Amino acid sequence: MRNITVADQSRGHAGVLVSTGWAEEVNIDSSLFTRNTVPSLIVALECHEQPSRTRLTNSTFINNEETVVHIDVGECGALEVSRNTFLENNNSGKEGVMMINAEPREGSSKIPLLVEENEFAKNGGEFSAMLTMHGSHAANGSFRQNRLHDNINSVASVVLTSPHYRLESNDFANPLSAHELDVRSDGSWKLQANNNNWGTDDMKKAFKAPESSLPLGIMPQVQVQPVQPNPPPIVPESSDYSQCAHLNFCSRRGRCEGELIF
Repeated sequence: MRNITVADQSRGHAGVLVSTGWAEEVNIDSSLFTRNTVPSLIVALECHEQPSRTRLTNSTFINNEETVVHIDVGECGALEVSRNTFLENNNSGKEGVMMINAEPREGSSKIPLLVEENEFAKNGGEFSAMLTMHGSHAANGSFRQNRLHDNINSVASVVLTSPHYRLESNDFANPLSAHELDVRSDGSWKLQANNNNWGTDDMKKAFKAPESSLPLGIMPQVQVQPVQPNPPPIVPESSDYSQCAHLNFCSRRGRCEGELIF
């Protein structure tokens, strides 16, 4: 699907629903989803044997409600969500903007689940993005170079339930969200996060997570400015010394009277 517009949908399961046992490729590109009060896009695949691929690229989601995008790639589906814009969704404060789910089978560690170079701005609801991966096996999950700003999320800007997603080089600036990142860990695994700008130096604002799940050095060091020595006192122009300033030999020693130093 390319260059489609899905608008003002209020009935049925979703504006666009892709639900099948298996599909070799699902590709949605350069499309607009707006003013939908049911989920705008649901992709639900049951990949068991042959790998599949889902791509959502260069599309815009603006002023929608419910869980705006819900993608489930099953056991062996690859995913790319890139260069999309999510703007002013979930103004009712309910649900979340984007939910990604997978249940990788054994041997899926090289299957990519990529969410990159997207913009999430001025969204409400519980979260802007939720990344989940069920089961004990891993896929190659990555959430990187995304920009999240001015969202007002009651839970967190991003909710993470699995150690198999890496968070890299994202830019967070959501002062009115409860947290930037909610890590749903029991403390048995550590978050993989590098080079992110969390938009705050307050760890309690940035993260909702067991302390044992946060890697050392996840927050940038706050630069402390050195204390400057006291500057020399400024002599008012009306002082006697200022009246002698035109004399090159004036060393501020002695006594100044009538523009002469004694």
